[in-house]
Amino acid sequence: MDRGDTVVYDFENERASIEYSKGPCSVKLSEWNVPRDTVISVWVTPKTPLIFKDLGLGGRYKMVRDEDRLDVIHYIDEEAGLEYNVDEPSGIVGLIKYVPNAGDKSLRCPSRGNRVGKPDDQKKVVNHRRRDICRLDKLAR
Repeated sequence: MDRGDTVVYDFENERASIEYSKGPCSVKLSEWNVPRDTVISVWVTPKTPLIFKDLGLGGRYKMVRDEDRLDVIHYIDEEAGLEYNVDEPSGIVGLIKYVPNAGDKSLRCPSRGNRVGKPDDQKKVVNHRRRDICRLDKLAR
């Protein structure tokens, strides 16, 4: 299933949504200064119950309660670029997000009024591209 810049894959035990970049910051509505079609996030929705405590992930995750759904807690590891959304009463993982990690912050596009697109900026994008593609594209396969 294709939804523009996001492709959804349905598997037996999960659904994976792969989001691709629209292009570097010079492209309208782009959020990341990476080439078009670079994987920028992977969202995995388990179809079978996955209990968070059974994952044995330890205490390195920051806990953030969802503002809209108070029974959902987001366990976030910004260094690794991982987030687990967990239903607090049941402990069931509803969503796993693989997103750019803390080291990728420099690739985030500035506010719309300050978009970059100069040749020097594009060289920086290419240098980061291989690392980002390896990390996130492996998740997409």
